[in-house]
Amino acid sequence: MPDRGLQAIIVVCIVNGLAGLFIALRCICRFAIVKSPGLEDWTLITAMAMSIVLAVVVDQQRRYGLGKHAVDVPPEDNTMILKMLYISVIVYNAGLILVKFSLLHQYLRFFVERKWRRADYTIMCIVIGGGISIIFTGIFTCNPIPRFWDRAGVEGVCINIQALWYFYASFNLLTDILCWALPIPVLAKLVLPSRQKYTLMFVFTLGLFGCIIGILRMYYLYRATVSTDLTYDNVAAAMWSAIELNVGIVCACVPALRPVVAKVLPSLVAKTRSWTGTGKRAAGRVELVPEGIRDDQGLVVRKESGPKWRDLEEGRSEENASDAGRST
Repeated sequence: MPDRGLQAIIVVCIVNGLAGLFIALRCICRFAIVKSPGLEDWTLITAMAMSIVLAVVVDQQRRYGLGKHAVDVPPEDNTMILKMLYISVIVYNAGLILVKFSLLHQYLRFFVERKWRRADYTIMCIVIGGGISIIFTGIFTCNPIPRFWDRAGVEGVCINIQALWYFYASFNLLTDILCWALPIPVLAKLVLPSRQKYTLMFVFTLGLFGCIIGILRMYYLYRATVSTDLTYDNVAAAMWSAIELNVGIVCACVPALRPVVAKVLPSLVAKTRSWTGTGKRAAGRVELVPEGIRDDQGLVVRKESGPKWRDLEEGRSEENASDAGRST
């Protein structure tokens, strides 16, 4: 029979490596190319640190018997597995909260209309408020805390852990959907060439994939919570937790990677920026975007009223009412 614990750590290392690669690319972009790192970058780096801690915790669980049947795990090792589980719940939820905060803060770079900024801040408050309550209840699930991993030797009380974990999973899934759906109405107004449309579709397909992973994790979490063989049946839940967190990190990194793409594939960016609604805009110096939209990297901005366009690369403005009329 294959070692399920080893399978878990292999999967965790693969997704961690993938997320680490995207974090590195984002750091190159934001710190070296654009040279304008923001709070969302530091938040995402911290989320990556949480993901690494989660990987270490899963490896420690494997060391003490994760993937083995409960009857084959000594009591003292089972206690250590539960200690690692306690840490993993807190670290996993903290990482997800940081990813969502980073993504929502990133949206503020191109949300200009007040209603969308208010919606962004509202969801951000929900994520932060819910996240604080999740971490607090995660820490104090049992009173005293050691009762979480030692029910036989420590007297005390615990919250209904199954119900608590279902709440965590439901809250995370709901906020996932809110985070990934929020920019869609704004992006729907964009008039873009096929290449850029496919790029955006790819980015938001990844976001949908993250939501699907959250649903799968809920299923395996349910199987683990009703299991009488937790050390064996919790492997899938541990793997999907790591996958969900790291896929979230990747998805949050992708929108900020355009400058890296411009360095590696300059022709690709040039092609997407030379297009207009009528296909007649000369030289491709200005990319058309709808009112109230700013490019994530701040390359092009259209004023919220009037046919005035501004090319930030050369720091110049131009007015051309007839061109603007043809492009609408």
